[in-house]
Amino acid sequence: MKTVYIRFYEELNDFLPILILVNSKSVEFNYILNDKDEISVYPVFMNHLILRKFGT
Repeated sequence: MKTVYIRFYEELNDFLPILILVNSKSVEFNYILNDKDEISVYPVFMNHLILRKFGT
């Protein structure tokens, strides 16, 4: 059985552009998930803060 962990931040909804990190690396929406991937989803306006933290 495959398991993924998804964490959403702030006021995400269908109308906000999002930044997706998988295992602390930025990925496109079409990324194919792997077992035990850790997914974080942020509003795109936080892009500069997140990229500075994770260096991706």
